[in-house]
Amino acid sequence: MPAPAPHPTRWRFGPFELDLEGRELLENGNPVHIAEQPLRILALLVAHPGHLVTRQQLRAELWPDGTFVDFETSLNSAMRRLRRVLGDDNAQPRYIATVPGHGYRFIAPVESVLPLAPLAPAPPPPALALRPRSRRPALAVLALLPLAALLAWAALRPPPPPRVLRIRALTNSGAIDYMVEPATDGTRLFYLQRAGDHWDLMQTAGTGATAEVVPTPFPSAQLFDVSPDGSQWLLGSFQQRGEPMALWRQRAPGGAPIRLDSLFVGEAHWYPDGRHILYTANAALWRARPDGSSPLKLLALPSTPGWVAFSPGGRRLRFSLNDPSGTPTLWQWRLGSAAAPVPVAGSLPRCCGQWTRDGRYFLFSALSDGTWNLWAQRQPSWPLPWRHFAPVQLTVGPHSIWGAFVGRSNRHVVFYQNDWREDAQRLDLASHQFTPLLPGRDAFQLNYTRDGRHVAYMDTRTATLWAADLSPSAAVSNLRELTLPGPSAAFPRWSPDRRWIAYGSQAVDQHTRSYVVSAQGGAPRLLGDPAALRDTDASTPDWSPDGSQLVVALARQTPGQPERDSLALVQFATGRMAPVPGSDGLSTARWSPDGKSLAALRNDQRRLEVYDFATRRWQVVASGAALSIPEWSRHGRFLYYQDLLAKGEPLFRLQRRSWRRQLVADFSAQLRGGIHRCGFFGLLPDGSPLLSFNRAYANLRRAALDLP
Repeated sequence: MPAPAPHPTRWRFGPFELDLEGRELLENGNPVHIAEQPLRILALLVAHPGHLVTRQQLRAELWPDGTFVDFETSLNSAMRRLRRVLGDDNAQPRYIATVPGHGYRFIAPVESVLPLAPLAPAPPPPALALRPRSRRPALAVLALLPLAALLAWAALRPPPPPRVLRIRALTNSGAIDYMVEPATDGTRLFYLQRAGDHWDLMQTAGTGATAEVVPTPFPSAQLFDVSPDGSQWLLGSFQQRGEPMALWRQRAPGGAPIRLDSLFVGEAHWYPDGRHILYTANAALWRARPDGSSPLKLLALPSTPGWVAFSPGGRRLRFSLNDPSGTPTLWQWRLGSAAAPVPVAGSLPRCCGQWTRDGRYFLFSALSDGTWNLWAQRQPSWPLPWRHFAPVQLTVGPHSIWGAFVGRSNRHVVFYQNDWREDAQRLDLASHQFTPLLPGRDAFQLNYTRDGRHVAYMDTRTATLWAADLSPSAAVSNLRELTLPGPSAAFPRWSPDRRWIAYGSQAVDQHTRSYVVSAQGGAPRLLGDPAALRDTDASTPDWSPDGSQLVVALARQTPGQPERDSLALVQFATGRMAPVPGSDGLSTARWSPDGKSLAALRNDQRRLEVYDFATRRWQVVASGAALSIPEWSRHGRFLYYQDLLAKGEPLFRLQRRSWRRQLVADFSAQLRGGIHRCGFFGLLPDGSPLLSFNRAYANLRRAALDLP
């Protein structure tokens, strides 16, 4: 029976030799660098020399159904790269001729190199005719062994690690909002900057000196993405950060924005082919037409994803998502398969990443030892089970680095670098002068005992809880750290007897919990019933005037559903919990000094309500754009609050029972003078407002990378 004809795996044409089995192209015997898509196109063409290979055949080979890609643009790009490798000219081709509207034809002579067929055994010659067997084939094999070993070592040895070559500043205002992904049109970088009662859309050409405001018709707007051809913007308009944004399309730059079918989104991106929009909303990924019509839910998720990135070629999506324990993780999804966490070695919390433009590396942020840093992980070219690349940490520093935005560059990455600077200030109501409190101690969220002899605060450098004694002249003594570095301790509150401090912090299961700790130090104690707190956050505790119980804000988390906020009373001695009637949708409550009322915020921060324990009823007493945590005056005659998104970030007080509003202070002068936020955090024992001046949030940096 004749042996089957062997299938060619090598072709020669001109000075080139294509080795399909070895996945390489040689020119005069030397390897030529060629990307995967041009290599596959070349293999298809030389396998059919002189014959038309249609664009549809190339599409089926390179981009099967279900791939996110602009086929026409991607194929044209791949053909340009192939011609560049071959030194071919589209106008006067030597190798590949274009058949307009149909496809391509390989026109150079092609010689297939077949594997050697086995020879039929021949009868041995007479014994006297036997000659010594030639040793040349054996010697040739032995001579090739060192070369084979060298090639195997080169293929399996780990490449040099990636590294940062240099970092330079893109902004220097310190007011950058680091919770949003930047955008680019290829020459300019777009980002958000806090401007008192609103956010400005900013652009820079690469330095702080070139930063300028981008005019939009909205008080606050974020640029999500620029279309692949650079002609269309996707904008989100909002009033308060963190809320769903109205989605708009605008011709760039300066065209009139067009509302996209009443869509409210977390973020939005153009598909690589520019024919659809991908957006996030209601714990899901969605797709719509460029006008917002025909919305289609692609993937339901436990929560709304963020920092969504297409892979080069558009076959995969990666995005950031909190896992069931609340830990930030990176997820991956391919159409037709289930979403799953990205298989990155280790268990570090990680998020906010992008592929490099050539797809060889994935860059992301990861949290280690309390600081976020920039990491890189090489992506294998072929799915070889033994070929795995561990992630490499690229930066180390005292300030957290957040997010990895590649944009349209392959050797640079843009990220946020936190430089949070806050200082506490006392406002004298008579003179309207400000006095620093605890200068030089990085003190935040100060809370004083009623006699003014003790203070508790959060240290912004370590996120730990501290307490100190104060003399009549405000001299600090007996300074002591009450919690360990790690999860932030937030909003401390002294007990009426000055023996305990209640505060909120993240627990081992990543949920926020409320704790109490002795004012002299010791192990913190969980506040509440552990069984009742399962899958529930408990934060911002406040003491009843007699110290027997506390009120806490609860946020119950159910996968795939929005958080459910409410209030609960916790018995200090036993930990027993009871809901506050009618408190659904309320958070962050403060007890009145007489114990007869609770003041609490709606979870959207737009309404302030008061609960009367006697009548068991809630009453709306104030409304605004973004109200602060309320605070009762010492004797309960007034209720203070701030509207952080009103012009000048005004501070008000309400007269109890009549709830008549009075303006206490306006901070327009401070906001014009370089302070980014003047936040109200409570009252000092003498009734003076306690404020926190924010002088810096974060800045944008760009790093040049060596990615071997």
